[in-house]
Amino acid sequence: MVLSNATPGPWRHNDNNPTRIIGPDDQTVCMVYGGKIGYDIQYANGHLIASIPDMLAYIQTKAEAGDSDAQSILTSLDS
Repeated sequence: MVLSNATPGPWRHNDNNPTRIIGPDDQTVCMVYGGKIGYDIQYANGHLIASIPDMLAYIQTKAEAGDSDAQSILTSLDS
């Protein structure tokens, strides 16, 4: 499964740097670029990205309970 290779959560947004998402061992998981879109949008995008491990866990729980939409999401992420 491709998803099993992902950096585990929790991830957090670095409040001092709107472009940096940090993993559980203070490593940089990803950087958010987009200087032309402005600080507020970069900051919002960073928070959204930082919530991905929680969203994935929720989708996995729903898929295990038989939710076909959640199962489809996982299938699309794993391809």
